Amino acid sequence: VIYKYLDEHSTAMKHLKEKLKEDFSLKNKGNRIIMRTQIREDYDQLKEIISKANIEYHTYTPKEDREHKMVIKNLPPNIKEEEVKEDLINKNIPVTSVKQMVKKMSDNKTVRLPLYIVSIKNSIKIKDIYNVNKICHCLIQWEKYKNKSGVTQCFKC
Repeated sequence: VIYKYLDEHSTAMKHLKEKLKEDFSLKNKGNRIIMRTQIREDYDQLKEIISKANIEYHTYTPKEDREHKMVIKNLPPNIKEEEVKEDLINKNIPVTSVKQMVKKMSDNKTVRLPLYIVSIKNSIKIKDIYNVNKICHCLIQWEKYKNKSGVTQCFKC
């Protein structure tokens, strides 16, 4: 999604047609242009062209690049994130990150919760993740991560 109209639309389209392998499409939506490609290689090429041209844009993560986000429940809160990650990797779960959830108290202290958010590569199926029922010798439960608020927001000020 490009946030402005292109200065020389026809020239830009000719340039893109030369650079991309397959046909692409544009859709005008308000003051934005939505560009779609048919193959991943063209998507990567288009993204590179737009970045080099210093055009403000955003894109959605392609399905094959997305990660599963899961929550591990029932682990003691004193287990370190690195230990959880290492144990999952040893169980052939391709983990990219583990982050323990914390709760901020009214006295500005944080309390570690028995909940861990785990990012897992998309190469594994969800059912294979659910088959792992022990981490660090503790019985656990899996739950899909639900980010209800969308973007995390700071409320300090």
